Amino acid sequence: MPEIHQSFKINGFSYAEFLNQRFENERLKEFQKELLNFKTANKFFFQTSGTTGSSKEIFFSIDKVKVSAKGTHAIFGLFEGAVVLNALPLQYVASKMMLYRSLICGYSLYVLDVSFDEGVFDDLPDVVDFVPLVPVQVERLLSFKNSPFKLIHKVLIGGASVSSDLRSNILDLDVRTKFYESFGSTETLTHIAVKEISKLDSDFKAIEGVHFSEQKNCLVIHAPHVNDYPIVTNDLVDLISSKTFKWKGRSDNVINSGGIKIIPEQLELKISTLINNPFFIASEPSEFLGQQVILVIESSTNYEIDFSNSALGKYETPKKVYFLPKFYRTKSGKILRKKCLVDIQI
Repeated sequence: MPEIHQSFKINGFSYAEFLNQRFENERLKEFQKELLNFKTANKFFFQTSGTTGSSKEIFFSIDKVKVSAKGTHAIFGLFEGAVVLNALPLQYVASKMMLYRSLICGYSLYVLDVSFDEGVFDDLPDVVDFVPLVPVQVERLLSFKNSPFKLIHKVLIGGASVSSDLRSNILDLDVRTKFYESFGSTETLTHIAVKEISKLDSDFKAIEGVHFSEQKNCLVIHAPHVNDYPIVTNDLVDLISSKTFKWKGRSDNVINSGGIKIIPEQLELKISTLINNPFFIASEPSEFLGQQVILVIESSTNYEIDFSNSALGKYETPKKVYFLPKFYRTKSGKILRKKCLVDIQI
């Protein structure tokens, strides 16, 4: 049976006190159920996001959950009594693991609504030691008149890639907050590599006990503390060493146009300064090229894009531009590319 750290608190309550509260808020009721589940479960079940395929349920033993929790505890220099926040949907691994880390390592956890407002920070302690967020939540915090980042020591961003615009906005902040981008999945019990945005790190670095190899230019993750076998991913990388890599994109997104292989995520970086709206690169069938590059922009109005000064190659320049009023996204903010393409009937 899992042990609950004596210093654990949630919204200022002890474990027993929180369970005895009568909440009307559905999110807090969910956390009550998960607290009960933690104390009695032998296996812990997690739902994958379904971004690249059908969502599925996988499970881990309490021993692997503990090792993962303590790994995060060590890499971010956390401590007993650390004040941490959870503003993530509880059905996903990042939120559950934040709760489990708090229970195992003795943090003082505060549960926020996923769509929090500026006023919520008025009721929190004066210092927050650690908070995991998705990019859209970081963007929301950046829009607040009084920056909450002045109160937060460390922010871990995951669930979707950090865009060049968001990275620039973070670096422009006049705060001491350390920002990290994470790499991981449900199958690895959240992050197995991080890079510090605040230090302009460009490479992901493995956490303790993890190393990497490569298979057909795709990352292979060796994380024996949580997985009994290596995980072969669809993530295209430049493997710098067994401990570091540079992420390039997804192999299942690669476009073959006129015999030239184009990685959409890399092309998106090249044109990111030309477009203010959210966008992504994809392809459609072409009689002459096999596949041709297209640009899909989230906008309710159409407008022209000037690629003349963008130094794009012949096959990289989008042959068509499509506009959609609203993109489909996961709850973490990741664009569901294939679902969006259905709306433009490719």
